[in-house]
Amino acid sequence: MNEPLRTPESLGAWPSEPAFSAAMRCGELLLVGSQVSRATDGTVLHADDPGAQLAIVLRRVESVLESGQADISDLVRLLIYYVPAEGFDDAAIRRRIARWLDVAHRPVITLVPVPWMAEPGLSVSIEGVAMPSMSRVSGVGAAIGEFPQAIRCGRFIHVGAQMALDADGEVQHPGDIVRQSEMTMENLRQALAAHGASLDDAVKFNIYYVGEGTYEDWEVAARVRARYFEEPGPVATGIPVPALEKPGLLIKMEMWAMLGEDGSRLSRDYSWPENHWDWAIHLPYKHGLLCDGMFFVGGQIATDDRGTVLEPGDTEAQTDIALRYIDRVLERLPGVERRHIAKTTTFYKGEPSAAVHARNLEPRETWFQPAAPVTSEVALPALAYEDMMIEIEVLGRVDGE
Repeated sequence: MNEPLRTPESLGAWPSEPAFSAAMRCGELLLVGSQVSRATDGTVLHADDPGAQLAIVLRRVESVLESGQADISDLVRLLIYYVPAEGFDDAAIRRRIARWLDVAHRPVITLVPVPWMAEPGLSVSIEGVAMPSMSRVSGVGAAIGEFPQAIRCGRFIHVGAQMALDADGEVQHPGDIVRQSEMTMENLRQALAAHGASLDDAVKFNIYYVGEGTYEDWEVAARVRARYFEEPGPVATGIPVPALEKPGLLIKMEMWAMLGEDGSRLSRDYSWPENHWDWAIHLPYKHGLLCDGMFFVGGQIATDDRGTVLEPGDTEAQTDIALRYIDRVLERLPGVERRHIAKTTTFYKGEPSAAVHARNLEPRETWFQPAAPVTSEVALPALAYEDMMIEIEVLGRVDGE
């Protein structure tokens, strides 16, 4: 079954233990929760010094991996949220991480610039996925900043952030989110095809796009993406950010896919509860998906079945709705229960504040016990719709107990 691993005593963490863990063994996956530059007493180390914080966080990722009998050579996926600063941009972070890894096999990577972190003074957080002792094959094609576009490892295909860039890293179709979405979807298709998979094998789809939290920001590109999937599709989470790393770049996307090691398509069960929330336009994605023992729940939000925000502006009420929605989705996946959750990510509307973060965590700390999954906490100026305050996604494993 899933096995939680606590943060080594010498490391700081979010103010959320024992409800959340530093890492979680989830079948062949070792999930590393978001690591930040905090002391054990909650003090931010090297506040507003992103270079120093990055060094600390990378060492913490190593320590957490070691607690799970793994090391950096086992990493297959890294997701980095960072606050851009002079000398601390996408290219600089990639160079630092490439030097840190210094191993033959590098993970796929997704970097997401954000205007702030959950707490004042923090500049970077890193989460990861490792697959210890599993052989891997990197995808063909040009690597992005010395990292592969996709990795095949057992039944998983990990695809890092794809963008509308040419071979020299220049933005294509600057300012045109429709053309960029089309190009990015084609990049995802090709990355999967390099491993014998297709978009129909996707299980989890993450989208980061430039937006200010309006329906209009989200809707145009959402229609483009939907054309690439047969229904029922994967679960999905779409998150607006004020800007991406290059001028004119409006969208980036990453993906998980699952395929039998012999190339066969793995069977799936889907969850779409009646009278559940829905998007304001029809999309092919499902709320929950169970594939060969792994389950994924897309970002759950407090809207109704017409896409209307419920309890507008009320974080506590919306959190309660989102958590109840997660339960409803899990109930319709065979054999899946709340205790099987291994990872959760929460995006919420709010400025950097330790007090706001703690209040935001409180209802979720109780709800996720005794699963003790790993967690990532992302504070943003806006979410997909006006007055939407929180979005929560989870994944886990139900087989092998």
